[in-house]
Amino acid sequence: MKNKVALHGSYYGDNFGDTLFVEIFNSWIKELEHYDKDNVILPFAGNRVRNLVSVSSQKGLKGLLQAGKIVFIGGGYLGERPNDRLVWNARLFVRHLTIAIFALIFQKPYIFVGVGAGPLSNKIIRKMVVFLCNRSVKVIVRDIESYNYLIDYGVEKNKIITTADSVLTLDNSYLENNNIKTINYINNFKKANKVIIGVHLPARDEHTDKLDKIIKALREYVDISKNVKLIVFNDFYKEGYNYIALNMIKERFKDEEFEVYDYTDPNNLIGLISQLDIVITTKLHVGVVANCYGVYSLSFPVHGKTIRFYKQINLNERCIDINTLEEFDVLKLLNSYTNTSDIVSNIPIEQRELAKMNKKIFLDFIS
Repeated sequence: MKNKVALHGSYYGDNFGDTLFVEIFNSWIKELEHYDKDNVILPFAGNRVRNLVSVSSQKGLKGLLQAGKIVFIGGGYLGERPNDRLVWNARLFVRHLTIAIFALIFQKPYIFVGVGAGPLSNKIIRKMVVFLCNRSVKVIVRDIESYNYLIDYGVEKNKIITTADSVLTLDNSYLENNNIKTINYINNFKKANKVIIGVHLPARDEHTDKLDKIIKALREYVDISKNVKLIVFNDFYKEGYNYIALNMIKERFKDEEFEVYDYTDPNNLIGLISQLDIVITTKLHVGVVANCYGVYSLSFPVHGKTIRFYKQINLNERCIDINTLEEFDVLKLLNSYTNTSDIVSNIPIEQRELAKMNKKIFLDFIS
């Protein structure tokens, strides 16, 4: 690997999925002949993310200028959430589209690998996305919905390839190659024949009533089962974050019925998720990782990209939009759980293979 490459994603803060993309793509680069960490640049990554990987100290515009090629790694940043659309479109322009514009101005080849796209309600932003995608080397999207959005907006068909989320490449070798402390942490509870449920429910104030329904159903399930341990966790670092669901659990569960796990880094969170029996989550990549390791995953998302994923792996019934969720939905899904310790993964083989295509395309591009 002789030329410098810039990796760019939604890595400004330490959010599990986006930080994990950095780790995965950086680990792929290390497989190249003549690998040199100083040739890998994370131009605008936050300090917490930079401290997790060994890369060049170059950053900012100077780092971008030094790179011969630019790779837009995984993330759903070519789309918007159903709420705060103005904020999301502004963020897309400032944090991502300006990077592609920079690449065009300075004639640096760039590629999108494993990204999610659409919907985009702002016509100006939509036209900019089309313009920049059509001038990229390729746009590798992670689901058919992203493909359809981009085609509908005007991106050329020969520019787009549909694969799957890069995180779907995770398997047991990832656990074996890393010193992950959380595996033993969970196994200690399993020795007591407990069903371990991971509770991951970050959500905004507007979803408080829905969170309340989830917690009530969980309380009923625990009362019936009597051999359950809850592990309440988050998947991002944010000082002073008001974790509404955690406050609810503290009110309704005894201290011995739950533990709180503080997010530190992707590796330890992957280790924790991989050992759970059940995980309840509102976000995408906690569910992606859970399904990679055969965990019974219940998803109550705030974003449509998560619904796309469960459709992709043929588990639609385990994913219900949080806005339409009722207490009996949660209880029904919890009561449907059976011990699946013999299941290695819930991901169809063809989806894993599609995810591996991201690696090949990425390495071919930078080498």
